[in-house]
Amino acid sequence: MKRKFILYILILSILTTGFAQKKTSSKNTKNTTTSSSKTPTTTKTVEAKTAVDKLKKNQNPKKNEPVIIYNEDFEKGEELFQLNKPKEAIVYFEKSLEKENIDPRVYIYLGVCYYQIEDYEKSLSVCVQGMAKEGTDKKVLAYNAGNSCYALGNYMRADACYAIALGEDENYSPAVLNRANAQLKLDHLGDARNNYRKYLDLEPETPQKERIEVILRLLDEEIERRAKEKPELVNADFDIENEKMDAGVESEKVFFDDYLHQKNDYSKIPSEIVKNDITAPSLPIDSGDEDDSEKVKFDRVAHDKTDGEPVPKERVLADGNPPAIPDEWLTLAPVQIQKELSEPEVDMSNAIAKIDTPSFSGEKLGFDEDMRRFEEENRLAMENARRAEEERKAREAEEARQKAEQARIEEENKRKAEEDARLEAEAKRRAAEEELNRIREENQRVLEETRRAKEEARLAEENRRKAEEEARRIQEEERQRQAEERIRRLEEEAKRREEAALQAQREAEEKIRKLEEEARKAEENAKIAEQNRRIEEELARIEEEKRREEARKAEEKRLAQEKADAERRAIEAELTRIQEEKNKKEAEEKALREAEEKKKAEEEARKAAEEAIKKAREEAYQAEIKKWPSPKASLYIKGGERFTPDGDGRNDTVTFYPNTQYLEEEPENWVISITDPKGNPFKVIEGSGKIPESIEWDGRSDDGEVVVSKNTYNAKLSILPSAKDRARTGKSKIEISEKIQTGLLLEVIVPGHEWKIVVQSIAFDPNGPAFSKIPQEQKSSNSQTLDEVAEEIRALAENGIDLNIIIEGYANNISGTEKEQKEELLPLSQKRAETIVNELVKRGIDRKLLTPKGLGGANPLASQNDQANWWKNRRVEFRIKQ
Repeated sequence: MKRKFILYILILSILTTGFAQKKTSSKNTKNTTTSSSKTPTTTKTVEAKTAVDKLKKNQNPKKNEPVIIYNEDFEKGEELFQLNKPKEAIVYFEKSLEKENIDPRVYIYLGVCYYQIEDYEKSLSVCVQGMAKEGTDKKVLAYNAGNSCYALGNYMRADACYAIALGEDENYSPAVLNRANAQLKLDHLGDARNNYRKYLDLEPETPQKERIEVILRLLDEEIERRAKEKPELVNADFDIENEKMDAGVESEKVFFDDYLHQKNDYSKIPSEIVKNDITAPSLPIDSGDEDDSEKVKFDRVAHDKTDGEPVPKERVLADGNPPAIPDEWLTLAPVQIQKELSEPEVDMSNAIAKIDTPSFSGEKLGFDEDMRRFEEENRLAMENARRAEEERKAREAEEARQKAEQARIEEENKRKAEEDARLEAEAKRRAAEEELNRIREENQRVLEETRRAKEEARLAEENRRKAEEEARRIQEEERQRQAEERIRRLEEEAKRREEAALQAQREAEEKIRKLEEEARKAEENAKIAEQNRRIEEELARIEEEKRREEARKAEEKRLAQEKADAERRAIEAELTRIQEEKNKKEAEEKALREAEEKKKAEEEARKAAEEAIKKAREEAYQAEIKKWPSPKASLYIKGGERFTPDGDGRNDTVTFYPNTQYLEEEPENWVISITDPKGNPFKVIEGSGKIPESIEWDGRSDDGEVVVSKNTYNAKLSILPSAKDRARTGKSKIEISEKIQTGLLLEVIVPGHEWKIVVQSIAFDPNGPAFSKIPQEQKSSNSQTLDEVAEEIRALAENGIDLNIIIEGYANNISGTEKEQKEELLPLSQKRAETIVNELVKRGIDRKLLTPKGLGGANPLASQNDQANWWKNRRVEFRIKQ
C-alpha cells in the first residue's frame, strides 16, 4: 500500500508541473485562486473587450434577439465590471433593474458580481430571477446558479442547475465538468464517471486531461471494489435522502417548480458578451492552519484526530472510507458570462500543497521524514512558479486595464455624440407633438362650437313643442272642466220642470258661444307663440310663416265650429240618455244592494269553512307526525370509491350530500367528522341551522395533512335536532357513518423527472417479509394495491420515460434505539422491499428497473411520542426517477 501511494504522489507531481507549464504559455490565462481567499482577482481580457465593442456596434440584431434600449445605469455597471470593480458595479446593475427598459444581460452580470464578492446566496437568487424572465440566456444563468449552489455546499441543487443548463445545450462542456464534480461530492460515482468521460469527448485538448484520466481510473477501481465487496453500494443514489431546498431564496423554489416542467424557448442574448477570466474559488480545505500543507492527513474516516470534529458527510463514502479523489481536484469551471470565449480551467498552482492523499482502504498511513522533505521541496517549487505566474498576470492585467480605459474613453465620446443626436431628435419630436396637439385642440374647439349650436337649436325646438303641448293641455283641461260642469247642470235641470230644461238649453248655447270665444283666443295665443319662435329661428321666412299660419287658423276655426255643432247635438242627446241612465241606475243600485248583502253572507260562510278546514288540516298534520318513524339522517358521498387528491385533476375531491328526514324544524347544529384508518380524528366540518345540500372536501386534514394511499377513512354525520324535535322524539343526536376509500396517490417530486408513491396499507406477516400468514382479505388488498402500482409504472414507461425505481421499506422503531434499527428493522425492511420487487416482477415489470432498499425506522412520519400515528411509519415508498 505504501508503494502504491508513493507512485500516486509522483504521478500528481508530474501532472501538476506539466499543467503549470501549459498555463505559462497560454494567452488567455486566468487569475490564480490563492489559498488565503476564495475570491479570485479578475481582469477584463482584450478579446472580451473587443467582443463588447462588436456587440455595441451591431445595428442589425437578429429577428429573435430582444431589442435593447439604452440604459445608462447598465452601461456604467458594465464599465465598472470590466475594470474589476464588482462592488461598485452591483450598485448600478441593481438600479438598472428598477428601470422599464431592462437589458436581459444584467442578470448575468449581477449574478457574477455577487459571486466575485462571495455573496453566493444573492448570486443564486439573481440567476434564478433572471431564468424566469423572457429573453435571458437560460443556459448561462442556470450554469452560474449551479456554481453558486456548489460554493454554498448544496451539491444536489448544483446538480439540478447544471442539468437545466445541459437541457438548453447538452454539449455545454463547463456544465458537464462541474456536474461531474457535484455528482462526485454526492457519491454518484457512476454518473460522475460518465460526465468526466463526456467532458473529455467535448474538450479533448483540455489542460486537465491527464488529471481527469487519473480520476477516471480511481473511479473505475472504486466502483469495481464496491461491486465485489458490497454490490448494493454501486449506485450510491440509494443512500441519498431527499434534501430540503435551502430556504434562503424563496423565488428559487418557485422557479424550479415551474421551469422543470415548462421550458420556454426564449431568444438568446448575443454571444459576444464574455467575462472569460472569472473563476470560482477552490473548494475549502479541511486543514486547520496554513502549515497543514506540510502534513499529510488521511485520518478523516470517523473523526479528525487534531480537533475531534466529525467528518463532513460529503467527505465520506458509502462504505465508511474517505473519498479517493482530493477536493482540490474538483475545482469549479469558471462562472460564465457566455460560453464562446470561456474555457473551463482548474487552478493547479497549489494543488499539491493542499492535496489530501487518497486512502484506498480507509487505513491511516504513516510517512517517514524523506516523504515529508520531498513534499516540502515540491511545495516550494510550486509556490515559486505560482508567484511568477501571478506577477506575469498582474502585468498583463495592468496592460488590459489601460486598453480598457482607453476604449472606455472612446466609447464615452461616442456615447456623448449619440446622446446629443438623441436630444436633438427628441426636441424635434416634442415640437411635432406640440403642433399636433395645437391642431387637435383647434379641431376640438370647432367641434365644441358646432355641438353648442346644435344644442341651442334643439332646445329652441323643444321649447316650441312644450309651448304647443301646454296650450293643448290647457285647452283640453278647460274643455273637460266645462263638460263636467255641463253634465252637473244637466242633471239638476232634469229634476226641474220642462221650462227649466229649456232655460238650461239656452244657458248651454251661451256656454258654447263662450267656449268658441275661448278657443279662438287660445288659437290666437298659439299663433303668436308660433310666430315668435319662427322670428327667433329665421327672419327671412316670416312672411311665408304668416301665410301658413293664416291658412292653419282658418282650418282650425272651421274644425272648431264643427266641433261646437257636434257638441251641441251631443248635449241634446245626452239629456235623453241621462234620464234613461238615471232610471237604470236606480234599478242597478237596488240590485247591487241585494248582491252585496248576499256576498256578505257568502263571505262569512267561506271564512267559517276555511277556519274549519285549517283546524282539520292541523289535526291531520299532528296525527301524521305521530305516525312518523324515528328521525334519521343520510350521507351520500360522491367520489369516495377511489379518492386520490394528488393534484392530477382526477378524483381530487369528494362531495358530501347530507340529509335528514322526519324532523319538523331545522337542526341546531351539525358536524361531519372524518377519522383516519386507525380511528384518529382527521378532519371536522361543522355548521348550524340548515344543512348545506353539498359539501366538497379536498382530502386535507385540519393540520394540512393529505390522506394516504389505499386506505379506508370513516366519515360520520352527527346532527343535533331542535329543542322541539328533541322533546317530540326523545332523541338528542342523530348519526350515520359512511366509508371513503382512497386510491393510489402519485406525488410529483420533480415535474417530468421524479415521482413518489407512499403506501401504508400493504400488510406483511408478523415480523416476517412474506404474505403467507395474513388473512385472505388482506392478501387480496395487497394484490390489488400492487396491481395498481404496476399499472402506474407502466403508464409512465409508455410515455417514453427511462425509469429507475427504488422500493424503500420502512418500519417503526418502537424502542427508538440504534440496536433495534440495525439488528431488527434494517434486515426486515430490506427483505420486505425485496418481496415487493418480486411481486412487481410477477406483474411484468422489468427487474432491472427495480432496486430494493430497507431503511428500517429511518425518516419516521410520526414521532416517538405520537403513538396513535405509528402505523404511518410502517410503509412502502416507491421512488420513481427518470
